[in-house]
Amino acid sequence: MMNRFGAAMILAAVLVPAAMAADAYQVDKVHSGVVFRVKHMNVAHFYGRFNDFSGTITLDEADPTKTAVEMEVKVASIDTANDKRDQHLRSPDYFNAAEHPTISFKSKSAVAVEGGIEVTGDMTMHGQTREVKARIEITGKGKGRGGSSLVGVASTFTVKRSDFGVKVDENALSDEVTLMLGLECVKK
Repeated sequence: MMNRFGAAMILAAVLVPAAMAADAYQVDKVHSGVVFRVKHMNVAHFYGRFNDFSGTITLDEADPTKTAVEMEVKVASIDTANDKRDQHLRSPDYFNAAEHPTISFKSKSAVAVEGGIEVTGDMTMHGQTREVKARIEITGKGKGRGGSSLVGVASTFTVKRSDFGVKVDENALSDEVTLMLGLECVKK
């Protein structure tokens, strides 16, 4: 159902300039979201989310090419606000969560671009790995209640589910799936 994740899936998906070189951050899933959008019957957009995901990011403000991202999403955590549909999406017809329990992204390179950083990496879903690119936007920096360093990022990108072998209901659901990630990350 996805091809340029980040991140996230899958993902992903997460790059931001840090206060110091090579800072490591962990995604705070309590204050983050991984949402997807697909078109149904070529009429209306439908939204869903994944509730269980994790990720780490190494950021280097002085040299964004040293930035690294790893994200993992638990397929069984898919949530479309309809249990029957969620069970079908977890089935072999779609994600096959029993056989392929995660969607993952691991960056291979990063480059500074206007308004953020573009990450290129390998996304694995439904047992197939494809190269994906995603642009990451910095949404803010600050301190948490306990004084921890925080950074926020957002990414919206589109993948093709058929690139990962998810081809069921091609007339009912669009091949293109838009992924939207809003991530709050805590410095390790």
